[in-house]
Amino acid sequence: MDRKILVALTAKKLWNAVMELTDDHEQKIKLVADADSETFRMYLIDVTAEACQLIKEYKGVK
Repeated sequence: MDRKILVALTAKKLWNAVMELTDDHEQKIKLVADADSETFRMYLIDVTAEACQLIKEYKGVK
């Protein structure tokens, strides 16, 4: 499989997960983070990137 296609498919899955987390926790976001859904989505995207980096570092993926 072409790497670009694999990246696109992975990005779609990650985006869907971010959207699901945002939807699942919308009320908590408003109460705790005092942020709108779009801001929280961007925060989750940053967290996702950090999580991927952590996996890469600890699992020895290069």
